[in-house]
Amino acid sequence: MNKPFFHIQMFAASHWAVVGGWVLRQTLFILLIFIGYIPHAQNIDSLKLALKNANHDTVRCNVLSWLSETAPEGEWEKYNEQLLKLSEQKIRSASGKELIKYKNYYAAALNSMGYIYDHKGDVKKALEYYGMSLRMQQETGDKSGMATSFNNLGVVYNNQGNISKALEYYNKSLKIREDIGDKSGIAYSLSNLGFIYNNQGNIPKALECYNKSLKIREEIGDKRGIAHSHIYIGFVYQKQGELDKAIECYEKSLQIRELLGEKRGVAEIYNNIGGIYDAKGEINRALEYYNKSLEIMNAIGEKAGIAFSFHNIGNIYDKRGETDKALEHYYKSLKLREEVEDKNGIAHSLHNIGNVYLHQKKYEKALEYANRNMQVSSEMGYPENIRNAARQLYNINKQTGKYK
Repeated sequence: MNKPFFHIQMFAASHWAVVGGWVLRQTLFILLIFIGYIPHAQNIDSLKLALKNANHDTVRCNVLSWLSETAPEGEWEKYNEQLLKLSEQKIRSASGKELIKYKNYYAAALNSMGYIYDHKGDVKKALEYYGMSLRMQQETGDKSGMATSFNNLGVVYNNQGNISKALEYYNKSLKIREDIGDKSGIAYSLSNLGFIYNNQGNIPKALECYNKSLKIREEIGDKRGIAHSHIYIGFVYQKQGELDKAIECYEKSLQIRELLGEKRGVAEIYNNIGGIYDAKGEINRALEYYNKSLEIMNAIGEKAGIAFSFHNIGNIYDKRGETDKALEHYYKSLKLREEVEDKNGIAHSLHNIGNVYLHQKKYEKALEYANRNMQVSSEMGYPENIRNAARQLYNINKQTGKYK
C-alpha cells in the first residue's frame, strides 16, 4: 500500500496578484528541496522552517503535505492531522480554483488517515476514510488521487480475502495510472496484482508483474519501490525453493530500507530472512531474526507485523517439539489477525493450530480448526490455502478411521 505522493501545485496567475511574490518564493523554495538542490539531510528541517515562516494557508497546506510524505514514522501523522484540519477549515470559505486546491489537500489527508487506520487494524475506519477521499477526488477530477484511493481500497479488500473486489480496484487504479502516465503508480499497481497472482498460484504471471514493476522503479530511481520489488520477487523464489536467489533479493531490499530508515520495512525483511534460515533447517538462526522483527513491530505498534512474527516464532517452537509454546504464539497471532481482518493470515494460523492438535492426537480440536480453515480458505478462493485445508482434513479423517 502506498500513501498518496503529493505534487507541488503551482497557483493560478490571478492568485499571485492577491498573495504577492512571497508565496512564489516560498513555493520555489519547497520545489528546490524536492529536486535535491537543498541537501536531503536538511530537507525535513528546511520544510519545518518553511512551515513556521508560511504566512498564507495555501503555502502552509503545501508544506504540510510534503512533511506528511517525508517526515519519519511517528512524526508524519501529526503533520497530516494538521493538513486535514486546515484544509477542511479552508473548504468552508474558499471558492473557485482555490477551493479545488483545498479539496485536493483534504482528500489526500483523508487518504492518509485511511492508511493510518488500516495499519492499526481498524478496517471499517480505513474503508470509511478511503471512500471519503475517493468521493472528494472524483468531485475535483483528481485522477492521480483517485488512482491512489482505488489502490488502497484494493489493498483492504485483498487483506479481507475479497479477491474479486481487490482485483476490480487494482485494475481501476492501474488504468487511470496508465492513462495519466504515472510510472510510479503503475509500478505499485503491478506489484499489487502480482501479489494476488502469486497467492492464486499463477507464478509466471506474478513474476511478470513484479519484474515489470521493478524495471519501472529502476528507471525512475524509486528506491523505496525497488526495495518492495526485491522482497516480492524474493518471496516467489522462496516459495519455489530457490533459497539462495530469495535471500539475495531480501538482502538487496534490507540495504535500501536501512538506508531509508524504514523500521517497518526492516522488520519485514528480518521476518523473511528468518524464513530462509527456517527453510534451510537453521532454526536457531531463524528464531533470532523472527525475534528481531517482533521487537521492531512491537515498538511501532504494527499489529499485522506482530501477528506474522508470532506465527513464525510459533513455527520454530513447533519444530522443536515445544507444542505448548507453539500454540501460545499461534493463538496470539490468530487473535491479532482477527482484529485486523486478515483472512489470509487467519487461514494460516488456523492451519497451524489444527496441525498441532493433530500431532497431539486431539482430533476433535484438530477437526474444529481444520473446518474453520477450509471455510475461510474457500471464501477467499486461494487454491493453495484450499489445498492445505483439504490435506489437513484428509489426514484427520484418515487417522480417525473415517476413510469414506
